[in-house]
Order: sequence, then structure tokens, then C-alpha cells
Amino acid sequence: MSSNDMPKNNLPGNIPGSGLDRTAGVLKDDPRQDEGKMHRMMREAEQKMRDGKARAEEALGEAGHKIGNKMHQAGQAMNKKSEVAREEASEMANK
Repeated sequence: MSSNDMPKNNLPGNIPGSGLDRTAGVLKDDPRQDEGKMHRMMREAEQKMRDGKARAEEALGEAGHKIGNKMHQAGQAMNKKSEVAREEASEMANK
């Protein structure tokens, strides 16, 4: 029986049920693969956090600008009212 006729998991050099695949030169259940996958997932999660933080900071900055603009407009309105009140007071004093 040639190796082509044998089922893959019973090839010479393989130990069935052990997770060893000597033909590939690595363990099928190699913990390094899990560790690499874990590191990749952590990097992706960290990148998503950085992206989310940047979006949050951008939104916060935009909100800050809007608030600043409203405060500026309110300040201008108060100045205008003060100016009008001064003019009215000046007119009343001159009468």
C-alpha cells in the first residue's frame, strides 16, 4: 500500500490523535498559532480603540467649537444690549 492510498491522518510519521503532523513540520494545535492570533486580535482591538478615541476627540472638539460659537454670540448680544442700555440711559440723563 503506497502512501497515496492511505488516509491523510495515517500517513507515515503522523501519530493519530496526538495533534502532531510531522509532514508539515509543526503541531496542528500549535500554541504559537493561538498566541499569534491573540496578539493580532489585541492589536486590532487597540487600533479600534485608538480610532474610536480619535473620533470621540473630534466630536468633542466639534461640540466645543459649537459651544464656543454660542457663547461668543451670547456675548455679542449682551454687548449690544449693554450698548443700547447705555444709549438709553444717556438720552434719559440728557432730558
